[in-house]
Amino acid sequence: LDVGGNILLVWNHPENLGPYMNGLHFCFGVGAFLSPIVVAQMMQITGTMTWAYGALALLITPAALTFLLIRSPAIQKENKQAKRQDGYTLYICLVAACFFAFVGAEVGIGGWIYTYAVRQGLADETVSAYLTSGFWGALTLGRLIGIPVAARVRPNVILMADIAGAMGSVLLILIFPQSVTILWLGTIGAGLFIASMFATLLAFTERHIVITARVTGWFFAGSSLGAMSVPYLIGQFFERVGPQVTLYAVLMDLVIALFVFVILLFYARRVAPHEGITQAIPVPEPVP
Repeated sequence: LDVGGNILLVWNHPENLGPYMNGLHFCFGVGAFLSPIVVAQMMQITGTMTWAYGALALLITPAALTFLLIRSPAIQKENKQAKRQDGYTLYICLVAACFFAFVGAEVGIGGWIYTYAVRQGLADETVSAYLTSGFWGALTLGRLIGIPVAARVRPNVILMADIAGAMGSVLLILIFPQSVTILWLGTIGAGLFIASMFATLLAFTERHIVITARVTGWFFAGSSLGAMSVPYLIGQFFERVGPQVTLYAVLMDLVIALFVFVILLFYARRVAPHEGITQAIPVPEPVP
C-alpha cells in the first residue's frame, strides 16, 4: 500500500506534486496515530487481538473497493538515453540514501523514545506512552502543515529546514538531558520537522527524473533499510552505552542525511528536469 500509493500519486499528479504527496503522508500519520487507539480499545472490550485486526480491515474495505472505480494512471517510462545520462544512476543512489537516513531518524525516535524516557527516569510507562503518541501526533500535524507549505516553497528549501530543525530538536534534548519539558519539546519538534521529509524528497526527485516503478523500488529499499538498521543499531548499544545512545544515533543519522542531501543538490544540477520522460503508456481498464 505504501509503495503503490506513492507511485500512483506521482503518476496522477506529475505537476505540483508536493501538496498531494504531503496529503498522502498526512493520512499515513493519522493511521499511525489512531490505529494503536483502535487496538487498545478493541483489546479492552473483547480481550483479543482478533477483533482489533477485524476492525481495521473493515475500516480499509471502503477505500479498497473505491479503487475498482478509479481509472488507472498512465505508466511513465524513462528512455535509454536518460538511463545513460551522466549522474543519473548516482542520483538515484543518493536519493535512496536520503530515504535511508530520513526514515531511520523517524523510526529511531518513534520506536525508542518510550524506552529512553523510562530508562532515563524522566517518565513512567504511562507518560512515556503519551510521549510516543506526542511524537506521532506531531508527525501527523507536520504533514498537515506541509500541504500548504509545499504549494508555496521549493522542496530543497523545505528539506534543508526540516533537517536543520530535526537536528536542533535532538540537540536540545542532549543539552538538557534531565529536563522533562525539554524532552517533550524536543520530541514534538523532531516529529514536526521529520514529518514532511519523505514526501518532499519524492516531490524534489520528481522534478529531475521520471519516477518509474523500478526507481520507486530502489527508493523504498533504501527507506526500508533505514527503518530496520537505525533502530537495530540503537538496540545493540542501548544496554552497553546507555539510553543516550538513542539520541546520538539519531543525530548522527541526521548529520549523514544533511551531508548526502548537499551532494544530491550538486548532482541535481547535472540531471536535467524530466529529461528521461517518454510517451506514457496507458493502462487498460480492468474488465468488470
